[in-house]
Amino acid sequence: MLKAIVTGGGTGGHIYPALAVAEAFKKLEPEAQIHFIGSSQGMEARIVPEAGLHFSGVTARKLYKAVSPGTLMAIFSLMKGYREASAYIRTFRPDVVVGTGGYVAAATVMAGARQGIPTVIVEENAAPGRTNLWLTRWAERICIAYPECAGEFPFAKTVMTGVPIRDHLVSSLSQNASRRALQLREDCFTLLVAGGSQGAQHLNTIVREAARRIEGPIQILHQVGPKNMENNIPFEDETRLYRPVPYLNSEEMPAAYRAADIILCRCGASTLAEITACGLPALMTPLPTAYADHQTANARSVERAGAGVLLPQTELTTIKLIEIVERLRREPETRRMLAEASKEFGRPNAARDIAQLALDIRYRNRDRG
Repeated sequence: MLKAIVTGGGTGGHIYPALAVAEAFKKLEPEAQIHFIGSSQGMEARIVPEAGLHFSGVTARKLYKAVSPGTLMAIFSLMKGYREASAYIRTFRPDVVVGTGGYVAAATVMAGARQGIPTVIVEENAAPGRTNLWLTRWAERICIAYPECAGEFPFAKTVMTGVPIRDHLVSSLSQNASRRALQLREDCFTLLVAGGSQGAQHLNTIVREAARRIEGPIQILHQVGPKNMENNIPFEDETRLYRPVPYLNSEEMPAAYRAADIILCRCGASTLAEITACGLPALMTPLPTAYADHQTANARSVERAGAGVLLPQTELTTIKLIEIVERLRREPETRRMLAEASKEFGRPNAARDIAQLALDIRYRNRDRG
């Protein structure tokens, strides 16, 4: 029976891919025992138990690039987290450890490797993160999502898999059924706007202004963030519908992807993985303050594949958005080409492939033993 540890934390971009891998393990081996190690203070401490997985929290603290008194605290936290993770691993005795990023994953992967446990790390972005670059020496396999970062890791260890996403995010509903489920018009060109679970202020402002000036027929489903509803007022007329919502939950998001003709979004790795797995054309506006500008690197890779259009935040104006959306509304053939490229770029089976890779490592090592 497989015993595996998955680890990742700090942001949803690390937590949800780890959950996707855990789900894939259970589908491949239903009797598998999966243990999730995350930060005791992070959002994973709530999310993971709600998902039905056994969770253990360890000490973790972000390590900033600039040297400061906080740097010593972060190093101390990493050492403490390493000791705590080591104790959990020694007790659980897993066959494999899979890390999807974050400082808690660094401590756990390193602890597993030091105990002779095979380790797999997942690099989700086109610009590799410091943690995964540092973990390279301990990892047995490195799973990447973008060809651009392949040269940053040892060739013999590196495997192209994509970003793991949960199966339910690729809806089997038809477009019209999805629109009905979300109480949208069935026969109307649909723009989905998703700036993340908390919304994106710049996108919110631009879309709010564009919604009343754009030519119909069009409907806009706009995830604005729970704290931003008072500034985004819904309206509807004969040719236009604007529906802001605070948040799209795990059941609504797959329907929203399926209902949309195009999406305007930020460019986190998980977001782009979900969009391309669904074959959805993307208008991509990276968060300019993201570490190492990795969202821009992600978006450029998708654009090079012909699956979307990069719109830097400094260039995204109300007029620019209206021009692009109206052009795409009038050009179904262009949308079709973008959608086909998006689907070609997407890797909806990434979680299963990573879990299978980990299983193969486990079986190979067991045979050697």
